[in-house]
Amino acid sequence: MQKILIIEDDKVIARTLKEHLCKWDYDADFVVDFKNITEQVVSFAP
Repeated sequence: MQKILIIEDDKVIARTLKEHLCKWDYDADFVVDFKNITEQVVSFAP
């Protein structure tokens, strides 16, 4: 399964994109805290 980390500041767009990607069998998530983006990238490991 491919992993995609969404970097989008509009939470509605990010959630919608995540929902669609998950329907297409992608493991998707989006950045919540832009101040700690590096930690989120490392922990999600896209």
